[in-house]
Amino acid sequence: MINSTKELDRCINEYQKLCKIFGNILDAPFKGGNISVKSEHYLVIKSSGEDLKKEHKVSIFKDKINSFTYYQEQYYTDITKPSMEIKMHTVFKNKYVAHYHPVYILPYLCAKNYRFNDHDFIDFVLPGDDLWKTLNENYIYKEKGVVMLKNHGVIIYAEEIQDVFNLYINLKEYFCEQNNSIYTPDDAIDTTNAELWLFRNTIENIARNKNLDLVTLKQNEICKLLNLPDEKYRRKIMESENKK
Repeated sequence: MINSTKELDRCINEYQKLCKIFGNILDAPFKGGNISVKSEHYLVIKSSGEDLKKEHKVSIFKDKINSFTYYQEQYYTDITKPSMEIKMHTVFKNKYVAHYHPVYILPYLCAKNYRFNDHDFIDFVLPGDDLWKTLNENYIYKEKGVVMLKNHGVIIYAEEIQDVFNLYINLKEYFCEQNNSIYTPDDAIDTTNAELWLFRNTIENIARNKNLDLVTLKQNEICKLLNLPDEKYRRKIMESENKK
């Protein structure tokens, strides 16, 4: 283990704040996505093969050299391979860069007939070196912004975490259409849960593909369900967890 510095601790703290924004099943399915934070001497980035949704290893570059690993609140001299997109992160000179795979935007990114007129757009290139080269050829510094990657994902970059958050929220509010169809007891208990949003849309997608006629729960069934003692207890537990 190594002794930390205030500069490095600050980078890790900011990295963890970004993880709270992007580390969820809608924005980082499986092990997708990567985040980086830069300072005068450090660049911290998700290690290769790690999962943003879980506690994970972070690669730390000091003065452009892969020097340390952060994991479970400790710094180690053992170095880990950084995300394959590290060169892409260095294209942007901004302090914060987040690359993620939002399932609510990907249908538009994969469509032939949708145009992202309000954001920079890059046609599909392979991740890693090809993406780095393409971005590097088109890079012009901006204080903050968004890049849409066809058939791949989204990049948000900024000098302030609040700007990252604001851009993220604006995109989510625009593209993530609410789905309040109630098919199961879980849907009725928590209509805003991100995993259940994905669950409902998956049900509807499979039904369309298989020509199935879906039936939602009736309103009187939902009312009875919500008044069951066990469901009241479960709702109370979820409310307390959301306050943490």
